[in-house]
Amino acid sequence: MRPRRSRGQLAGLLAVLVLISGCVTVYQPLVSLQRPVAIDPGLPNFEGQRVLVRCFPGEYLDAQEATTLCKHVRRLFTNQGAQVTAVVPRGAVSVATDAKPDRPDLIIDLQARLLQEDNNGLLWIVSGLSLTLIPAITDTTFAQDVTIRDADGALLLSDTLQGRFVRYFGFGTWAVNATLDVLVREPSEKLTGDVAEHDFSRDFYRQLSQLAFHARMRDRVMHGFPSSPPAHAQPGTHP
Repeated sequence: MRPRRSRGQLAGLLAVLVLISGCVTVYQPLVSLQRPVAIDPGLPNFEGQRVLVRCFPGEYLDAQEATTLCKHVRRLFTNQGAQVTAVVPRGAVSVATDAKPDRPDLIIDLQARLLQEDNNGLLWIVSGLSLTLIPAITDTTFAQDVTIRDADGALLLSDTLQGRFVRYFGFGTWAVNATLDVLVREPSEKLTGDVAEHDFSRDFYRQLSQLAFHARMRDRVMHGFPSSPPAHAQPGTHP
């Protein structure tokens, strides 16, 4: 009799099959990510502004992923002329990626949440038995909460950006789409490679820049016009 494979061996075999198979990721912007923006992130929109960015780890992003996000957001606003500090709070401890700035003009808090995840284990087994010709599918919907405050902690703006990633793991699906990407599709329509991640980053950073710009304008309206006593009419003059 042939020895039966253990569960560990089967899991290892499925892992190898996944590694040698391709992955096609489809990105779908949902709430707020598809809104048009007026701001150009390539311009110095925040020249001279001091910005504190805090990326909170959670159920969707761990501490390392939150650190990576903060570095990207810091680069985003630095390229727009701001002096940026990125901080990743971990419980009672805040880990800064650079020196703490002076009193910030804007405080941007980012926290991602997992809204829904569909990952059918049976489909993974079927995919493995078919040598990934039948793709395994994961469907993830997430939200990115954005809160922007002024230097005193007063709320200027809050919003939630939602997106969806559908990933197809399988050599057959990848091979067909890779061929179509080369022969038929325009660069903006390709599905293989890091196109989905690039499209999401484009939408997310544009929306974040627009939100920060709105918050900056609101802060100026709220604090940029100091009150002064009304001028009194001089004797012999009319108001």
